[in-house]
Parts: sequence; structure tokens; C-alpha cells
Amino acid sequence: TSANGVSAFFQGLENKGLDSRALFPSKVCAIGPATSQALASRGIKADLIPLDYTTRGILASFRMKRIRGNYFLLVRADIATSELEEALERRGAVVTRLSVYKTILASKINEEVKEKLISGNIDIIIFTSASTVRGFFNLVGKNINNMRIPVVACIGPVTAATAKDLGFKVDVMAEEHTI
Repeated sequence: TSANGVSAFFQGLENKGLDSRALFPSKVCAIGPATSQALASRGIKADLIPLDYTTRGILASFRMKRIRGNYFLLVRADIATSELEEALERRGAVVTRLSVYKTILASKINEEVKEKLISGNIDIIIFTSASTVRGFFNLVGKNINNMRIPVVACIGPVTAATAKDLGFKVDVMAEEHTI
């Protein structure tokens, strides 16, 4: 999950009168350094952080590990893809998905931001997830032709692929998939 997911997950534990001890003897995987730091702030040291902060990176990290018969709890956003759980299940894992937060798209673009995009007063747009690309595209819609789209930066390959699919030219993609 993300750092937001860590916060939501532990809030759920607290609501049930539990704390980090409820995780014993489970192993914990963090998708990247921000999630690892969020876990550390709760007294949990991540047992695994993939070298590549993506679903594929997690799967590569598990390549040499015994998966069959192990139970996985995937703490995620409501819109996370099922790629990780399906791949783990194919390898014989028992997977439970727990959506701990909901991604809500804005219903309209801030007028100041819209004016800056039209006048060319924004130099870089940074997309931090595929959902931010889709959300932006849904907000600007037909107005995109009136806007001066600046440099587009994406946090990683999934986000970049979504941007390209929606017609954006991706100028920058982070080598390390963090902000």
C-alpha cells in the first residue's frame, strides 16, 4: 500500500482496539521508501522493499520465495489493479484484498489552475499515479486543446503508460518510482 494506506490501515486497527502487535508474526512488504517510513513511524520495520517500486517489482522480489500456501493481506486503495493478487494466486497464495482508502476524483478544475494552464504559466505537470492522469484528463476534457501543456513528468512506468494512452507526451519519468 501507500503511505496513505498505512495510516488508514492503522486507524482501522485502532478502531477495533488493536495496535501493531496484531500483525505478529506476519512479514510486511512496503512498496517503497515513503510506505516504509510510514510503517516505521508505527514501529514496524518492513521485511521487504522491492528494488523497483511497482507491482512487478514486488513480484520479482518474491521470485525466489515460497508462495504456495502462504496467506497474503494486500492493503490497497479501492482502485488498485488486481495484477498483484492474481499473480500471487497463480503461484498458490491465498490472497485477501483490503481496500483501506477510496480515491475520489475532483468534480471540477480549480479556476486559477485552469487559467494558468491556458496562459502557459505552469512549467511542469507531475503525475504521481495513473489515477491522477485520468483525473486530470477528465477535468480538462475538451478544454485540453486550449491549454499549453507543459513538461509532463510521471512517477513511473504505469503512470507514464496511462499518460501516453491519453495522448500526453511524457517528457520525464522517474528512474526511482518515488516523488
